Amino acid sequence: MKYCLFRCRRAGVVVHEAAMAIVLVGAILTSVAQILVFSAQQSHTRQQRMTATREVGNLMERLMARPWERLTSDDAKTVELSTISQATLPEAQLVIDVTTVDDAKRVSIELAWKESSGGHTEPVRLVAWQYPHQEAKP
Repeated sequence: MKYCLFRCRRAGVVVHEAAMAIVLVGAILTSVAQILVFSAQQSHTRQQRMTATREVGNLMERLMARPWERLTSDDAKTVELSTISQATLPEAQLVIDVTTVDDAKRVSIELAWKESSGGHTEPVRLVAWQYPHQEAKP
């Protein structure tokens, strides 16, 4: 009879240990899933920022390649985002400002978009200066 009591108690302990193991595995899987979701969000955010940085750089190159006379605020308003940037950056807002300061033109580009949580991201900004071409003196 003692033997039966010991076996019966041992069976109850095994069920208890199995239940605890299931709870621990569930907690670990939940933590791993949360880390994977966070990692995927960070990767997506990083990809968006890289796309925005490349786009602003390309836009600045195109603007700075224009002749001094054509580089104006009105002319800059005709610049549009690439198709890839429009698809990657939700609700993208592009602001280009060309300001004449003394004998130079200051070109400022700012690109902002909405993140997946609904808030605006920190915009990507780039500023460059263009000076009029001067003929070399002999």
